Amino acid sequence: MPVAALTLKEDFSWSIEVAIWLTAIVTTAVVLWPW
Repeated sequence: MPVAALTLKEDFSWSIEVAIWLTAIVTTAVVLWPW
């Protein structure tokens, strides 16, 4: 059970990190996009 909980926690943290990166990339693209 602790192993499953640890894996779930790692997956959740990884998902949050990816979401932050994607948000930063999209925001940068929108700001720097040559309209």
